[in-house]
Amino acid sequence: MTENSHQSGDLAQRKVRLGDLLVQTGLISEAQLQLALQEQKRTGSKLGRTVIDLGFVAEVKLLTALSEQLKIPFIELKHFKFDQNLVQTLPEAMARRFRAIPLSREGGGVLVGMSDPLDLFAQDEMERLLKTRVHPAVVREAELLATLDLVYRRTSEIASIAGELEGELQDSDFDLSKLGADNVSDAPVVRLLQTLFEDAVQMKASDIHIEPDEGVVRIRQRIDGVLNEQVMKEQRIASALVMRLKIMSGLDISEKRLPQDGRFNIRVKNRNIDVRVSTMPVQFGESVVMRLLDQSAGIASLDAGGMPADMLARFRRLLQRPYGMVLVTGPTGSGKTSTIYSCIHALKSPQVSIVTAEEPVEYVIDGVAQCSIDPKIDLTFEETLRHIVRQDPDVIVLDEPTSFLDVKYKLELLSILERMARQKKITVIMSLHEIDLAQKISDKIICVKGETISHYGSPEEVFTEEIIRELYGINNGYFDPLFGSIELPAPEGEPEVFVISSGGTGIPVYRRLQKEHIPFAAGILYENDMDYRLARLLAAEVITEEPFEEIREETLQKAFETMGKCKRVINAGVKIGTWNIGIERLLERAEIEGKL
Repeated sequence: MTENSHQSGDLAQRKVRLGDLLVQTGLISEAQLQLALQEQKRTGSKLGRTVIDLGFVAEVKLLTALSEQLKIPFIELKHFKFDQNLVQTLPEAMARRFRAIPLSREGGGVLVGMSDPLDLFAQDEMERLLKTRVHPAVVREAELLATLDLVYRRTSEIASIAGELEGELQDSDFDLSKLGADNVSDAPVVRLLQTLFEDAVQMKASDIHIEPDEGVVRIRQRIDGVLNEQVMKEQRIASALVMRLKIMSGLDISEKRLPQDGRFNIRVKNRNIDVRVSTMPVQFGESVVMRLLDQSAGIASLDAGGMPADMLARFRRLLQRPYGMVLVTGPTGSGKTSTIYSCIHALKSPQVSIVTAEEPVEYVIDGVAQCSIDPKIDLTFEETLRHIVRQDPDVIVLDEPTSFLDVKYKLELLSILERMARQKKITVIMSLHEIDLAQKISDKIICVKGETISHYGSPEEVFTEEIIRELYGINNGYFDPLFGSIELPAPEGEPEVFVISSGGTGIPVYRRLQKEHIPFAAGILYENDMDYRLARLLAAEVITEEPFEEIREETLQKAFETMGKCKRVINAGVKIGTWNIGIERLLERAEIEGKL
């Protein structure tokens, strides 16, 4: 955008009022404007936000109209690459106050994204602070607020306090056990943890990892199921942090050889956060993982889960059925437990008996019988289920009951649940990581990602290769929906081995070659052959033929060409019939060439 266009935009915006613009463009009527002005006077909100909240105009239409009338750009922040140094020129407090963010240097000034580009006072204040001309761009308010959380993180402050703490720990006589006392040496530890928690809450992180490594300490936050890492060279601070967290959790500070679990409660940014702590001895000290549970947020309703209206209505109807099994699946930290609690909230009534089995109970719900699983006293999911049935429940809620079970007991538990749901007419709602088991036992599946329910439906509808890859962010492996199996990536490189197989005989050979990192080709396979399902995932090249057709000469020649490039040929036990008689020619050629 040129300087002249910015100037014309500035001129235009000083001559127009938002209400008049909306009426002139036909987005709202004069009557709607008057109602919006009355509501604005009552709430104190900006007019733009008011007309959107009242449903008079969609946000995108309003922002597009502003962009066109003021001749300023409408920018999608989710696709924008930020200059962190430029962003930091505007203090966070002012950015949040004026709903603005610096985007780029442009036209002898700074292009600033604003949710309200008509706020002339905000522009004047930013020009005074930035000491340059401000060129406004219009952005979505929700995107802007989420972006502010990302760009104004506390990472630099964390690094600064970590350096300060490392300096205090340089003294070899310093006793880490004194970190629980109220002394001056405790201050940097407290400030560092406080800043860590504030940053995590701001980013809506579900977990914090503190992991000592050789010469460094890694602090990682799980945000929307994905770990974000900050590496610091102050490796000594890990011991101080672990010690302090153990004290806060009531754990044994002298025990460093065994894992420990504990919990504590803190208040961060006026939010009540329950912290579950797990410590584990590792090569360079003790690793700590903390699960953050926001008790202040309460239990979100199903309406806040992000389901489309038709999906939500369908799901509510299914929840009201007298019995059946609903399974919630998704990556770690994606919101499975929160979704289950939303289901409980939707079902809760004096006429419905709901019993839960959780490890541990995360949110207390009035009117619901919640049992906390404790394997230390042999109170397992299996044992709890036996007693739950005697409580005459209408609904049973289980949070990841199979997480610590071997294959045998997983199958037993799921068989019991399926039988209970069918015979005793009980509704079972359960979260589960094992999508292969979920596929085989569930009537309906809810997939959770980030803060929304991404997919809902039958296992056949939900468990497709594309959906699973997107849900779990799989970029180095495969999911086969037919068998419900996860496969590791195929070996890289040109094929060195040609595998001839059919009817499942090639599967163990494919897996062995994959384990040995030997790239291979497979053929000639019919696309309805069992071997083809795995070969398409693990083989460097697959030569195929149409089902129920004789092998064509061109297909055979392609197989000859590929086999010629390979060092050896493996006959996995191919079954030859009328249709695939051409395979005999492949075997004959391989034997002549001494590759078989």
